[in-house]
Amino acid sequence: LKMVLSDLSMGRVFLDSDDLLDLMSLFGTVGSDVETLVVLCTQDVLLRPYCLGEITTACMDKVRTRSVNIEFQDPTDDFISSIDQIMDLQCLYEVGMSLESMQESLRWFRTLEALCYPVHGTIPELVAFCRQLQLNRSVVSEQPASIQRSIRLNPRSDIMIACDSSNPNSLAAASILLKFVPAHEWRATLFHEMMSEASIPDSDRTSFRCLAAICTSGCWHDMEFLLAFQLAREVGAKSLAVIADDYFVVPN
Repeated sequence: LKMVLSDLSMGRVFLDSDDLLDLMSLFGTVGSDVETLVVLCTQDVLLRPYCLGEITTACMDKVRTRSVNIEFQDPTDDFISSIDQIMDLQCLYEVGMSLESMQESLRWFRTLEALCYPVHGTIPELVAFCRQLQLNRSVVSEQPASIQRSIRLNPRSDIMIACDSSNPNSLAAASILLKFVPAHEWRATLFHEMMSEASIPDSDRTSFRCLAAICTSGCWHDMEFLLAFQLAREVGAKSLAVIADDYFVVPN
């Protein structure tokens, strides 16, 4: 998400987890130097003190905020009233935030319209989603060259990237690899996106030198992932396993 937003926007995109050592500096950045705060609302996001602090800062300083729903439920009145019993808020008290300001910010946050994140989406779908997050900046009318190059479904590539398209972590790893491969002047294609263009790739028209297989737990149950290995064998391509999950197990 950060990479695609960086390509589409005219400004800097930063991830809060890159700067969690100094919360005062982080909240100061959110309150003074950020045009838009994008909150990725996963199940436990509101149980993270720094996330709650950023939302509180955005509310108090009237920073434009977008809520992105990823398996998230709005906080209930009971959750908001007992937030100080559910989690340790000492680090937020120390930077001057009151319990009342946090509770009021949570009530404000749940009134925001939420966008649904395309967890299992293709890169073009992710680009379309990111366009909805373009705030206070002129939206790029055409896709930047880097994104055009990444999403081009070239049947003749140097590297074919296969992943478990039902696994968000696998998709993210494949997208990151796809992003950086062109920097070495290699052509890369995502196998599952090529599959969406044709039912079964034809080995007579498809060629690639290397199959980069993003290996995550459960990937062997994905039929397209297995089909990529079959195609690699047919075209005589080398296969490279990219272990992207601590729980991945080599089949016996």
